[in-house]
Amino acid sequence: MLSLDNTMPKQRNTIWAVCILFFCAAGIALLFWNQEIKYLLPTPKPNNLTSVSAGEIIQLSAYNVSLDNNKPVLIHFFNPDCPCSRFNLKHVKALIQLHKNHFQFIAIVPAYADINSAKEKLENLPVRIYQGNVKNEITKAFGVYATPQAVLLTADQKIYYKGNYNKARYCTLKESSYAALAMESLLRNESPPSFGLLASTAYGCELPSNEN
Repeated sequence: MLSLDNTMPKQRNTIWAVCILFFCAAGIALLFWNQEIKYLLPTPKPNNLTSVSAGEIIQLSAYNVSLDNNKPVLIHFFNPDCPCSRFNLKHVKALIQLHKNHFQFIAIVPAYADINSAKEKLENLPVRIYQGNVKNEITKAFGVYATPQAVLLTADQKIYYKGNYNKARYCTLKESSYAALAMESLLRNESPPSFGLLASTAYGCELPSNEN
């Protein structure tokens, strides 16, 4: 016959083991959510989102962003601390290298982000990097609420394309390389392409609510 003194320590050990397993599983699930699953879902739209469409003209000079010449512009909304921005960095660099003679490139970094990290990641590329102010005025003006996002402007600063770079996080699917296809279409002087909701629905790192 087992005594009570022998069974109690075993029960306590079992309870501790279950608790440890539970917290480990919860930690893994939270990590997986933060690094993977939540970026597969659309980024929540802020309540006061400015609706901006292709064809609208937004003068960059109103936000102290200067341009050098009469070329179209790619604005890269970039947060070096955002996993999604890091995922597509290789693709963005390739686009810049490919079209450096045809486009001007602007990177807009949120006010809270590490500007030095952004400069380091975009080093040796023909990109002008600007850090938004606390009110996040330039991202509001373009209706951007997540990173990374791309905006293409014609030479007269008319919005030609606004949306995702690709539906794949590493931008590996050529058929859904929305920004790249739009750049090629703009250079051919064609009408803005229509890619549907997968291109225009933002996925990525949400801008903090106090900046929206």
